[in-house]
Amino acid sequence: MKTLVVFGHGLGDAVVLSSAIKNWYNQKGYKLSIAMQKRFEQANLWKNCPYLEETPYILSDPWNDFGRFNTKVGFPSILQEGIDWAKSNNYDEVCMIWDQPNNYLVKNYNDMLNLKMEDADPEVWISDDDSLFAEEEIMRLVGNHKFAFIQIHSGDPNRS
Repeated sequence: MKTLVVFGHGLGDAVVLSSAIKNWYNQKGYKLSIAMQKRFEQANLWKNCPYLEETPYILSDPWNDFGRFNTKVGFPSILQEGIDWAKSNNYDEVCMIWDQPNNYLVKNYNDMLNLKMEDADPEVWISDDDSLFAEEEIMRLVGNHKFAFIQIHSGDPNRS
């Protein structure tokens, strides 16, 4: 069975999706593939994920490529992009992941894939080389001093 998940969201939401990816593999017994926005290809978020078959970066941006925040057109359009790609690559099934306001995203993502939420912990899979590079970069930037990382939304300046 070959399953493609159409995921038009950002990298932060993709990290939240990671527990559902692991749950999929553990419950269904096979790897799935996740289609993501073209603009995230350089990030290559899933390159070391042992639970994925492949990650095609084929999707348009559902918020911005169809008119500013025109998600009523954007999300159906990227679903069609995923369906078309899946057909031409012999996939058996296409699923779509979206956000539902005011809900717990990890639970939503598992529910949308019809999974039991056995694991809810987000995970990022990085290579040993990437881990070593990160350690060296942190040491270069902050040395032995205590530090913290703060992530802020880097998207639309109109969002709070």
